[in-house]
Amino acid sequence: MPLPIGAEESAAPPAGALRAWADCTRDLMLLADAEGRLGWCNPAFERLLARPIGSLLGQPLATLLPLTAAHQPRWQAACEQLARGEAFDEVEVELEAPGETAGGTSTWLRIASHRLAVSAADPDARWLCLMTDVSEARRLDRAAVKLGEMLSLGRSFGRLGAWERDLRTGAGRWDPQVFRLYGFDPAHGVPTLDQAVSRIHPEEQAQFRYGLLNALPGRYDRRYRLMHPDGSIRWLHSQWEVRAAPDGTPERAFGILLDDTAAYELAQALGSISAQLKLAIELGNIAIWRHDLQTNRIACNERAHRVVGLPEGTSSISLAEFRARVHPEDLVHQAAAAGLALVSEQPTDIEIRFKGTDGR
Repeated sequence: MPLPIGAEESAAPPAGALRAWADCTRDLMLLADAEGRLGWCNPAFERLLARPIGSLLGQPLATLLPLTAAHQPRWQAACEQLARGEAFDEVEVELEAPGETAGGTSTWLRIASHRLAVSAADPDARWLCLMTDVSEARRLDRAAVKLGEMLSLGRSFGRLGAWERDLRTGAGRWDPQVFRLYGFDPAHGVPTLDQAVSRIHPEEQAQFRYGLLNALPGRYDRRYRLMHPDGSIRWLHSQWEVRAAPDGTPERAFGILLDDTAAYELAQALGSISAQLKLAIELGNIAIWRHDLQTNRIACNERAHRVVGLPEGTSSISLAEFRARVHPEDLVHQAAAAGLALVSEQPTDIEIRFKGTDGR
């Protein structure tokens, strides 16, 4: 819509309070004639180009901004519209040189045009262009895209889920992974808080105190088990944050779930294997020793203590003490086997005699 101004004002910069605002604002402002040539600009525009206004007046708008090659055609087309007497839709362009934004990122400008004329049919209409620095918004957009990509990648592995819940209304939002981890059908909608907590293992429900934790704003971290209707169990690591409303009361909770089931099952399997190995060693009467090459000390299991003849309560002995218990005639063979073990990844096999505590 045209913005009517007096004919004598259309060729001059704003005056009074409007001029003071134009001088102080961080937004870039300029006036162009009907042919798209610069007639006035505010100090913010001068600072952007680092050139005095005297060297800018009369130049075509299309040549003023140092834009990247990809954005030159976009600004050129907008300026051509002004020359035809048409306002252009809002455009965003990127300057070629790094601007003053945080981190030295490029400067992005959002530009809007407004027709200044005494009437809609005024052939000598002028244009007011307002340019807003949207570099920070662009940076945040890029950061959001990266975070979204990382979250999508995490979700694609099937171990990560995201959720949120309105603590006042109880309404929630779960992504597909959370439905899968809890064992609920997405077709039935997000379960209530009580329904979700009912899937937590009975031994942990009392400790979890979900409602109590959400009564205070802050960050929370819990590990717990979920029981599915089919009897299967999943181990979850939950991290969430409670945000407060302006009045300080809890308003919203949001967080992520990490499926730790595979890690817990592996740990249990390793524990079972370790227990079986320990039983086999005890039943097989096997002596085990371990040589720490940095300290040159040797640690033994209970059976090895008896074989080597170590006193009870001895956790380890030095290599010299260990060799002192080898029969003198076997020392050369023992040293050769140890040397071979250090330069090879193959097992070594040797028979040697030790002097027991009873002297045999």
